[in-house]
Amino acid sequence: PLAEEEETELPDSLGEPIKLPADITSPNLNGVKIDNPYLDMNGIVHPCTHPEGKVSPETEEETMLEALKYMNCVVNM
Repeated sequence: PLAEEEETELPDSLGEPIKLPADITSPNLNGVKIDNPYLDMNGIVHPCTHPEGKVSPETEEETMLEALKYMNCVVNM
């Protein structure tokens, strides 16, 4: 079972706050170390280009930013 994790808010490179689903400032509560994470990019890019409940990105740059935000959350988990 996963340990309880609290949401963290940190600034991005522009100083805008980003909410992360995990507290990355504390030690890993689950005690699991992952050396080589493998990400299914189709499972990341598709929801970023066709989001539910919000407008799709208009440019490739906006799409990349959404994908990078999502990957950042996944890696921080």
